[in-house]
Amino acid sequence: MGCTAQPFANYEQALQWLAGRVAARAQGREIADVPAESPRSIDERLLQCVWHDGLLVGRTLKTVAGKLLTLQNPGDWNHEAGPDFRRAELTLDGHALKGDVEIHLRSSDWAAHGHDRNFDYNSVILHVFLQQTDAGRHDILHNGRAVERLCLAPQLEMDLEALRQSLAVDDYPVGEPQRRGRCHETILSLDADTLAAILDLAGERRLEEKAARFEAQLAGESLDQVFYQAFLTSLGHKSGKTLYFLLAKRTPVAELRDHAAECAAGDRTRLLEAILYHVANLAPAAADRAPLDEATQAYLDSLNRHWSRVAGYFSDRMIPATRRWYQGIRPVNFPCRRLAGVAQLLAQWMDRGPVAAVLDLLWRAAPAQPDRRSVKRMAEQLSKVLSVETEHYFTRRYVWGGKETPHALSLIGDGQAKSVLFNAALPIALLQAQRAGEEARARHVRALWRQFPALAENQIVRLMRARLFGDDARFAGLFTTEHRLQALHQIFNDCCNNRATDCSQCTLLAAKAA
Repeated sequence: MGCTAQPFANYEQALQWLAGRVAARAQGREIADVPAESPRSIDERLLQCVWHDGLLVGRTLKTVAGKLLTLQNPGDWNHEAGPDFRRAELTLDGHALKGDVEIHLRSSDWAAHGHDRNFDYNSVILHVFLQQTDAGRHDILHNGRAVERLCLAPQLEMDLEALRQSLAVDDYPVGEPQRRGRCHETILSLDADTLAAILDLAGERRLEEKAARFEAQLAGESLDQVFYQAFLTSLGHKSGKTLYFLLAKRTPVAELRDHAAECAAGDRTRLLEAILYHVANLAPAAADRAPLDEATQAYLDSLNRHWSRVAGYFSDRMIPATRRWYQGIRPVNFPCRRLAGVAQLLAQWMDRGPVAAVLDLLWRAAPAQPDRRSVKRMAEQLSKVLSVETEHYFTRRYVWGGKETPHALSLIGDGQAKSVLFNAALPIALLQAQRAGEEARARHVRALWRQFPALAENQIVRLMRARLFGDDARFAGLFTTEHRLQALHQIFNDCCNNRATDCSQCTLLAAKAA
């Protein structure tokens, strides 16, 4: 750890300097064993994420040849040679099939990539692609057998851009990651100040890119709608993010405000709950449910009274029923509980609009001179507001008609509330300040971002800790703030090229080779 801290002018300069250090350490070593693999396009990886998360599971689909297809299990994501997914399970015209699936952007990629001449693809039972670019109804395997084609473009509930906005592709490390990266020894040679400087610049870049993504969404949306989409998306887990984003698209906040303005203030929350539950297809249908207890029936009756008034505006936008709302989450985070919290907050924000209301809360609580302790207090104060701790049907239940819990639980958890603050409110605050030319306020947002307390670690953070530091705990004290953890995401994107399994896409090695 004998390196002296460097005064980097910007993030790009920091990466260039780091690439030079990696190159110097690598001199004299053989690096030709790095696989010369072309990175997949981001859209193809996005399609793989869609398939991996089971966004099509349970739906009745139709192949290019006109056969009815239902997917039961998308299979295991394969990151070695061969088809993209192994051991998928599907039903084709009533016949159960189990085998591999290959995914492309274009139908013509099957032949262009030589899969028809490669016996490793003889186990493929379905070729999935986004766009039909030829007239073929089937593809041919090496053994001469015809394989069905599935074109995704007409069968996705959301367009590709909406999926890209709702699914963070860089949150999908798969396979068995290489324990230590090629840069591991270089990283351990840096002193703590230098490493902190690099991480701070990477974390700040992460904020700027979040704000830029929100600004791109403003092309067709209001700032309130962009925040509403970010708010709901932050409540989801993996594939659930897509459902929350889709719900925000199908229940635009401007329409919710119009409908809420037409009813008494005391009825707004129940109206918003009714719309969100029904469009999300989470309200139990009378024909499908067992007899309910008195409290549940009364709650449903009140919801249905409000829904009957607005159903004509929303009934054609309902999301097909799916269990994906519940995948990978604990009961305390079940969607009806979260949406009940959303409805209560939206009802409070409707008069001023969500952005004005949330940013007013933010600036009232924000310390004038942000440091770690004062920003932690701010986060705790605001998370209590966003957690929605008022008494409600779902504060003591997880599901419709479920057994009551002994203690009331907040509708939106503390951790999720802080995630909304960090991942939605702060980037929106920066975007608003930048658009208004308020540089002092923009600096204040960046300071709040830098001092925000660390949230729960996810798989990217765990992967990058192992890749950069191995078992060395000397730098553990650097990661007490969330923006430093976000820096690991940024480095995973920019240096590892989103590659979780090995260092074959390392941009630092590429710079050395060039």
